[in-house]
Amino acid sequence: MLDYFAKLKKHFSVALAAALSVLLLAPLSSFAEKPPGSRPTVALVLGGGLSRVGPAHVGVLKVFEKEGIPIDMIVGASVGAIYGGLFAAGVSTSELEKMVRNKSIFSDYRTLAIPVRILADPLLHIPVLWGQRHYAGLYRGEHFAAFINKTIPPPCRNVEQARIKFCAVAANLLDGKPCLLTKGNFGKVIQASSAEAILRRPVKMDGKLLADGGLVSLIPVEEARSLGADIIIAVDLDDPLPPEPAEKFYSLINVGVRAFNIIVARLDEHQVKNADIVIQPTFTKHRSLGSTAAAAMEAGEKAATEALPKIRQCLDRHGCASSEKVSVQ
Repeated sequence: MLDYFAKLKKHFSVALAAALSVLLLAPLSSFAEKPPGSRPTVALVLGGGLSRVGPAHVGVLKVFEKEGIPIDMIVGASVGAIYGGLFAAGVSTSELEKMVRNKSIFSDYRTLAIPVRILADPLLHIPVLWGQRHYAGLYRGEHFAAFINKTIPPPCRNVEQARIKFCAVAANLLDGKPCLLTKGNFGKVIQASSAEAILRRPVKMDGKLLADGGLVSLIPVEEARSLGADIIIAVDLDDPLPPEPAEKFYSLINVGVRAFNIIVARLDEHQVKNADIVIQPTFTKHRSLGSTAAAAMEAGEKAATEALPKIRQCLDRHGCASSEKVSVQ
């Protein structure tokens, strides 16, 4: 009898240890199925766009944080992955705002050096003589990835450890399909999602060669749905396609730009139709990079504030309270 109880105690201890290990080692965020009766999952989808208008995402996050709009998941592409990933990992909106104002996030974009790098491109191929080859790009992006890792709090250096569930969307250059990055080193994941073709070298991960997510999904609404989002609030950084006079298209460049914008607008239109709420900031034209960053942040804040009544109506309709704080400070 004593042997029986000893064995029972031993099996119980092993089972308890296994259960505790699962709980302790489980990541803070996962895309597992929701338990029955839980409230709908709210996803914030942050679209890609030019780096100078990307700070609009910070303005949106500031409003959500202030107003207690719940965020269960953030899905971002390109510049949306940068700001969304940092916030999901625990970087406060006040810190993000500070980065925007001193432009530290894009410190490795040395625009004036691009012509020099183009002229020096033949020199970059010298390592080939020694059997070394690199994927093409004016910048490696490694300093950017290191900056991201340095900025993110140590407990959340991997995506699966994020305080808010996070997914970055990248384009796989090998097959042209979207790649959903939900695990791995934060710096490398964000580097891959924001690796603009030609400007930055593509990133090799898990047998894929990844580049800017905006190439395949500028506003990744469908990707958020596939990850289990019930309510999607999308931020669209692209201006609506305005009408243009016929006289403008005597220029070959204008025709090419217009054709590209039409393609992007049609792709965006398909995605935003599947979102529950769309926030679309309005940007001031013809500003310097520094003032545009601050103005873009203000534009995002203004657009999110204007969208609050619709957001609250949508949340109430689905039984979601809008009093949960999303601050990760």
